[in-house]
Amino acid sequence: YMRNGGVDIDPEAATNIMQAFLEAIHPHPQWMTASAGPSIPPQGSGSGEIQISSQGLSPGTYLGEVVIHGPSDSRATLALPVTLEIIAAADVSVPGDVFDFGSTVVGGTKEDSLPISNLGQAPLEIEATVTDGAAFSSSPERITVPAGNTGLVPLTFSPTSVGTFSGELQLITNDPDEDTLLVSLLGEGIHAPVLSLGGSPLSAAALPGGEKHKVFAVGNTGLGNLLFTVAGNDPWLTVTPVGGTIPPNTAVELDVHLQARNLAEGDYVSTLHVTSN
Repeated sequence: YMRNGGVDIDPEAATNIMQAFLEAIHPHPQWMTASAGPSIPPQGSGSGEIQISSQGLSPGTYLGEVVIHGPSDSRATLALPVTLEIIAAADVSVPGDVFDFGSTVVGGTKEDSLPISNLGQAPLEIEATVTDGAAFSSSPERITVPAGNTGLVPLTFSPTSVGTFSGELQLITNDPDEDTLLVSLLGEGIHAPVLSLGGSPLSAAALPGGEKHKVFAVGNTGLGNLLFTVAGNDPWLTVTPVGGTIPPNTAVELDVHLQARNLAEGDYVSTLHVTSN
């Protein structure tokens, strides 16, 4: 019982005061909550619920207890020890479940990499295996990603014919929540273009301050679309257009503009650089 200034305090109020005092000197840990217990008949039993969350906690051992109180007119209490062990673990994260290589020329090989992040606190072990799709491959098949870092899984796509290819990449990890991930692989095989350059080396004669225009042909004798760009080295030589797309078995004519402005009398030599896919 409890008294205040010589006056007895109501037993229920006294119990509430004592419970608040015990909670003040032994506060409940933030990582654990317990629901209110049921009313249990004599010689009966009941159950309560304890919720534990490791969110925001570092690896280690955490101790707490659940205190079970008897009825308000009883001083009976029972302390149930609770131990939480947080173990450092890897946490895998991939940017999506589909990886698209885009288009690649038949007979060629396109190399790319799938980024995989480790959001956990332990090294992430990854075993990558292409389980479907002969046009796709992965090497090396095993990588380790340190905690808080991102690693790359090298992938290749080698189409053997024109058309769409699909496959599947299986990732086996030591992540306790996601030990197996599947990523769909996509790619398209296309015909190869063939670059051709028409005409002999360009030459022109101009008076000082004058200009000349010449025509230069860029063609595509292959079966796929040709993407090209043209660049010159000297300010007195310009080309229009400087790039574009040429369909199969066609050609485009480029206007080569030669300007003798601000040039002294003499011979000048330059080179046009044509690059393509």
